[in-house]
Formats: sequence, C-alpha cells, structure tokens
Amino acid sequence: MVGWILGKLKWLLIVAAIGGPVSAYIGWTDVDRVNQVVAKGVETEALITGATRKKGRKSGTSYYVDITWKDSKGEVQRASDIHMSGAMARKLIRDDKIVVDSVRIKHLAELSGKDGVVLVDDANEELDLDRFMMYGGAIAGLIGIIGCALMFGVFGRRKSRTSRYADVANGSGQGAA
Repeated sequence: MVGWILGKLKWLLIVAAIGGPVSAYIGWTDVDRVNQVVAKGVETEALITGATRKKGRKSGTSYYVDITWKDSKGEVQRASDIHMSGAMARKLIRDDKIVVDSVRIKHLAELSGKDGVVLVDDANEELDLDRFMMYGGAIAGLIGIIGCALMFGVFGRRKSRTSRYADVANGSGQGAA
C-alpha cells in the first residue's frame, strides 16, 4: 500500500515539476499581453455578436464573447472566443440571452484577433486569473522539482543501499569471496 502511494506521489510530483512551470509561463505571457493592450491599446465600443458558455467536466464553466468594432481606419474588425469572467458574463447574459448590445474594449492593431483585445470592464479579473496561474504554477513547479529531488534522490539511494546490503548478507555481493 505504501509503495502504491509513493508511486502515485512520484507521478504527481513529476506532473507538478513539468506542468507548474508551463502554467507559470502561460500566465506570465498573458499578464504581459493584457498589460501591453491596456497600456498601448485604443479604447472603443464593440458590438457583441455572440456569447458562449462552455462547461468542463472538472474545470468548471468558462464564458466567451464574440465582438465586432471599427478600427481607426474605419474597417470592421472581429474577434471571437474572448474569455470573460463569470461576473462579466452575468452582466452581459441573463436567462441564456445577451442583454447588453456592446462592451468597452481596448485593442492593439499589432496583435491579431483576440490576442489584441481586452474587455475594459473585465481586465482586472483577467489579470487576477493570469497572476494566479503564474504564481500558482511557479509554486507547484517548485514543489514538484524539490519533491522529485527528494523522492528520486533520497529514497532512490535508500533503495539501492538496502538491496546492496541484502546482497552482501546473502553472500551474493561483490565483497564475498
């Protein structure tokens, strides 16, 4: 039973050691993107053309909005599947119907599609989620790396010593003549 638990713990630590830094990197890049769009983007009003709610089996519910707007040249731009918080979704959608026609956005022409768009009223919530991913991933990665070092280093050495002592005791070790 202990061996089974240690085996599962080793896999969990490996996943944390790999997945934690990946999550931290994704969070960090998105924090950078949102800050860049908020700082350099042009604010405008965008029409809501659609909204989607996706329910995951384990991950909860995610909300997305599709929008169109006119850029500074007067050309119509579109962005689909822009993630929004549950609080923002409750403001825009009631009884599975969109109740608001438009939202304030900031957009950056250098970034294409949804990467260059931030919902102004939802920017702080998006940054909070991204920071959670960044810091949580870093902590999980650190725990995973330290845990792997301990599990594979300390416990790995202990197992090899035990088997070596067992071999010597049985007379099958290299020291036996």
